[in-house]
Amino acid sequence: MNKERFLELHKQYCEETAMMSMAMTSHPAYIELVSAGKIAIPWALERLKDTIGRDEGDSFDISNSPHLSSELISKYTDGKCFYGFPRKYAGMVDVVRDFLLKWGESEGLI
Repeated sequence: MNKERFLELHKQYCEETAMMSMAMTSHPAYIELVSAGKIAIPWALERLKDTIGRDEGDSFDISNSPHLSSELISKYTDGKCFYGFPRKYAGMVDVVRDFLLKWGESEGLI
């Protein structure tokens, strides 16, 4: 997979599942995104960073879900990206995003 394909699939998945409350793990785009593996971590981090200020209200970008990027990063790292994450902040998009972006920087991925 290349970055262009990753971005295409990421957008497709986000737009087609925007109103779903749970991850659609059977969606063809999701399956292909997960199969990309670790090569896609920097791309997922980039998409995650692009959600800053664009994830709620009138600024919400339906084509870029921070939830998808976070889920993919976790899948690509077998959850290791969340080591040390305080459970009390689970589900808090801003906190999760900041934690993952700091993790990505510490790993030299962004």
